Amino acid sequence: MPVSDESVTADPPAIPRELKNLNVLVVEDNAAALSVMIRFLESFGFRTAAAGNAEEALSLYEKSLDRADKFDLILMDMRLPGMDGITASEKIKKNPRATAPPIIINTAFGKENDIRRAKELGIESCLIKPVKPSVLFDTIMEVFGHKTFSGHRRKKDAANAEGLSGLEVLLAEDHPVNRRVAVEILETAGIFADTAANGIEVLEAVRKKRYDAVLMDIQMPEMDGFEATRRIREGETPPPADHPSPGDSPPLLRRGGRGVRCERIPIIAMTAHAMSGDREKCLDAGMDDYISKPISRKELFDVLRKNIKRSEVRGQGSGVVLPASQFGSTELAEVSILNSQFPGIDIAEGLERFGGSWKLYASILKDFYHFYKNAVSEFYHLLEAKDFEKATLKAHSLKGAAGNVSAVEIALGAKTLESAYECRDEKMIQETLSKLEKDLSGFEKLTDRIMTETEQEISDSPEQKIFENSSSALSELFRKLGKCLQKFDPIEAERCFREIRSSFTFSDFEKDMALLEREISNYNFDDAGKILKNITENLKL
Repeated sequence: MPVSDESVTADPPAIPRELKNLNVLVVEDNAAALSVMIRFLESFGFRTAAAGNAEEALSLYEKSLDRADKFDLILMDMRLPGMDGITASEKIKKNPRATAPPIIINTAFGKENDIRRAKELGIESCLIKPVKPSVLFDTIMEVFGHKTFSGHRRKKDAANAEGLSGLEVLLAEDHPVNRRVAVEILETAGIFADTAANGIEVLEAVRKKRYDAVLMDIQMPEMDGFEATRRIREGETPPPADHPSPGDSPPLLRRGGRGVRCERIPIIAMTAHAMSGDREKCLDAGMDDYISKPISRKELFDVLRKNIKRSEVRGQGSGVVLPASQFGSTELAEVSILNSQFPGIDIAEGLERFGGSWKLYASILKDFYHFYKNAVSEFYHLLEAKDFEKATLKAHSLKGAAGNVSAVEIALGAKTLESAYECRDEKMIQETLSKLEKDLSGFEKLTDRIMTETEQEISDSPEQKIFENSSSALSELFRKLGKCLQKFDPIEAERCFREIRSSFTFSDFEKDMALLEREISNYNFDDAGKILKNITENLKL
């Protein structure tokens, strides 16, 4: 979130002596993105030359070989008119006249084929758009063998998620906040996640599509995780006699009769119940493993890696984990300051859970606040109605969601409240609700502050997305967003909007897109629907 390290007007970072006055060739066809990238590089004290397409870049590179002042580094956009960035980079790498300088490819989030191609060619690094100056600086330093603090964090995070990119997982979770938390964590590792809100939806999903694993919440409406798991196992092809342990076997499809059946898809339980017998109960139901809530990135990734034999899994992905820094960078001093101002929230833990992204974490905190802002009055109403059973379940749900967003004080309060309702201790209930009301009010202040600063951070970013998807794909995404707005589903609506934003550019409709984002963020779904309809009509979708 700190803006100072993201501003080109701030004090420039320390440059190693041998990298001062670095000569950089920037290849970018978008004039605005090119201008911003050059501004960033020059703020580091580097010299720059620019090319608007691959042919021009190759010409400039060839001419530089006849000079003493050759290029030390090339920043190459992936999507260029005519010849693409990978092809141009390959020509530079294979030029017999000289050893090629390091090349850094810029590509859009989710373009794993680009990253795979770059890796196979020996490209030194990839940057994911939007590119922030701190990430650009760290990447350049690492390419030339200089360690950075954030680089160490990225390597640690990448190692943690190694081998998971490209997996397809079904997430079964009925709570919208918990569902979004899990999806966002999975996506930081390049894992694709579909969601189901109950066991019935799980059964329907696994009939339609093959998944590498299912993350199964235990407590869900209509059909719980235990029953859903039993039914999945009943429909699977029995394993052979010499079948190894479930964690060593990848899911294999068999088609025949009605629908799709699979051999032993890994099912991993997710539960806030940390009782000693819960693991055995999950395994008895046919689940392969178990993770506890609140979700730990490391535990989740370790369990997935343990239970999916990646070498045999379809669609192995690029083998390249997107760097955590693409989701934002964090200064420890800033975290310390905010932790002191909002002691009920473990901001450092929350940021770690979401790959260091202030904007993402603030957005999830905002979702949490809007979901529970009326919780105290609802708890009082349940107390007046003497509906202790429903209140106990609601407190349990609050405890789990608060833990997932690192709202430690609220999680502790919800735990106390759960026990108080179970024991029907009305005095303890009243005392706990009074404190809970104060803790919840702090959320609005925190999210407002973080959102304000991240808006500035994003405005400084040279984000230039490329219209690569077909109009039919865009139409489908808009249709999906419209359904989310009609259902008043803020979690899925925001996720769908971000998917649209990450895949398409809307230069002629930027004002409308900004208005749409604002209305979705403010939960004004009727107005958002009208704006969406206007955009759709203008795009002739």
